[in-house]
Amino acid sequence: MLAQGSIVIGGTNRSLTVNDAQCIVNLLPGTGGPNVLANCHQVNCTSCNPPGIGGMKNSLAANAIALNLNIRYNVKYNGLTLNAVRNQRLDCIEFRSHSRCCTRPPTGGPCVLRIIENPGIAHDFPYTIGGLLDLANLYLNGALNLTFGQSISYAQALNGALATVNSYWHGSTVAANVCDEAANAPTNN
Repeated sequence: MLAQGSIVIGGTNRSLTVNDAQCIVNLLPGTGGPNVLANCHQVNCTSCNPPGIGGMKNSLAANAIALNLNIRYNVKYNGLTLNAVRNQRLDCIEFRSHSRCCTRPPTGGPCVLRIIENPGIAHDFPYTIGGLLDLANLYLNGALNLTFGQSISYAQALNGALATVNSYWHGSTVAANVCDEAANAPTNN
């Protein structure tokens, strides 16, 4: 999967770049709570976001890495383009426990992924796999001005959404479209 290039999560303030397969094995599945990345630009498994028993100590970062791997898997084995996978809409998935995932813009239209930072600045992302990953990277980058309570709430919602999308893609049964998997999944009420 790394033949398509390094996996990069986070952004210009805080980032983790992985180009070593053993490092990915060491980082996943990931434990600990969801959080911004440590304040550095790390390459592979040394430095400020080191792996421990059970992987890295940031479940949001681990889920972002896993989603990157799932996207690449679909590109390689299902003959899809990167844009085709990133543009898959999330309308078919019911995200448990957090209703913030789908927000209707004030002007109407389809759902967007929205995060509002202080003082009331909204960031909207497409309601797609790529939009979810971009929003997670913005959060991991630590570039948002959030209160402590907002930060925890958004981190948990993003982590839950990434974990849900990743759960529809598992092992060698990865579907070309996440909605194909969602249609066959049991519902959780």
